[in-house]
Amino acid sequence: MDVHARVAEASAAAGDRAHRIRVAAIELTRELEVFSMEDWTRTLSLLGLEDEVEALERLVRERLVYEPKPGFYRAVDVNP
Repeated sequence: MDVHARVAEASAAAGDRAHRIRVAAIELTRELEVFSMEDWTRTLSLLGLEDEVEALERLVRERLVYEPKPGFYRAVDVNP
């Protein structure tokens, strides 16, 4: 199973949409340390969620995810 499928599986049962998105960011960080927009898009697609850009921007605005280097993201709290 690839990383995106594992993350989607771990996130699928997390509750409402907002919580699934946050768990996806945390799980991507656990798996990859930093993740790209491509990783993010693939994972949310497997979860059946749209508006990947808006979802990531919201996490950044809420300071749940940050961009340690251009184009790569990391969840702030990897222990939900």
